[in-house]
Amino acid sequence: MLQNLFDEAIKKAGSQENLSEILGIPQTRVSAFRNHKKSGRKPNDIIIGQLAEYLGINPIDTILLCKLE
Repeated sequence: MLQNLFDEAIKKAGSQENLSEILGIPQTRVSAFRNHKKSGRKPNDIIIGQLAEYLGINPIDTILLCKLE
C-alpha cells in the first residue's frame, strides 16, 4: 500500500525530488519511505495523509489501511 501510494504520488509529481518539495521533506526520506520494507522507515500519519490528499483519496481511510499493512 505505502509503496503504491508513493509510486502514484511520484508519478503525479514528476519525480521524487518534486514530491519531496511538495511534502516538505528531504528527497532521501521520500526514497526511504517508498522502500520502507528495505529501509525500515515508515512515514508518520501526517505524511500519509498529505500523500492521500495530494492523490485525491480519503486521508483517514488511507492512514488506517497503511496501519494494517
